[in-house]
Amino acid sequence: MADKPVDSLNGLSSEIIATAVASSAEADSPVSGETNENINSTSAQPKRESSQWLTLTLFRHGECRNNQTTYTLAYYDDQRDVLTKKGEEQSQALGRDFANIHFDTILCSPLKRATQTAEYLLKSNDTNPAPPVRHWDLLKEQDHGPEFRSLMLRGYRDAAYELRIPRGNPRNHRPGSGESAADVEKCCIDTIWRLMMWFAREVPQSPEGLDDESKSCGLQVSIAELAGHPDCKPDTLPPGVPHVGIVSHNLFLTELVEALLSWHSESHADTSVQFQSGSWARVVLRWDPSDEKATSERSAHDIQVALPGCLDVWFLKGPSWY
Repeated sequence: MADKPVDSLNGLSSEIIATAVASSAEADSPVSGETNENINSTSAQPKRESSQWLTLTLFRHGECRNNQTTYTLAYYDDQRDVLTKKGEEQSQALGRDFANIHFDTILCSPLKRATQTAEYLLKSNDTNPAPPVRHWDLLKEQDHGPEFRSLMLRGYRDAAYELRIPRGNPRNHRPGSGESAADVEKCCIDTIWRLMMWFAREVPQSPEGLDDESKSCGLQVSIAELAGHPDCKPDTLPPGVPHVGIVSHNLFLTELVEALLSWHSESHADTSVQFQSGSWARVVLRWDPSDEKATSERSAHDIQVALPGCLDVWFLKGPSWY
């Protein structure tokens, strides 16, 4: 199979050489592949008055070298932290499972282990047209900072983890000049509203099976079932709803899930979610911009939800749990 194109939302270089050309009727949307700035723009947002729907399939990259540090006692910087043989096999399996699945686009972290995983998804995809795949800086893993990396590279693992996770593990703790969990949550909130603004669309009727009783919110995570689909498989998709793939990392995806669960809450929903290497989850979102339900100010972490109206969340396939 010929190699398929990959683009970057931030002009980053890629090992997957080419430029994605997407087919889309929305020239102002990043789906078009004409510009990379639109998805990062906070201006000229399209006006929405009716409910908008979007399906997200969330992929964690395959196993990488740093996932094996317990055994190798080594630490690799982002450029050298590539997929292991097992991680390549996991990514190839994802490619096979999703070979015939339509994506409107696939967005991936620019870190090597994520782009490698996205490459396997793209190479195996037989849909026509093939989905554009783009790198997006917002999808990077939490940055623990140069001090953490320096300690790890010199073999001071205990000191590194003490710097990263202090006693009490406060969400606003920044290890040195690294990112806190609250910083990542802000990126996730930014990601969600940009995805809804640029990819979500109105559908003729609500997907059958997605009702108020099966919604997830706060610490209540329910697995919804589409009519006729008791188990969520790769092809279990609500008809007519745009479908975007996200290839990212465990901590980022965990914060993304918790941001969705916390969307209308004044406090963060602290769950025990995790994404295992090479795993995936699926969530369907409905945004009603006309709903007067207030979007709350997250004063505890200086986070303000930017998307007006109501955001409803249904998990068709959830991540794993500790």
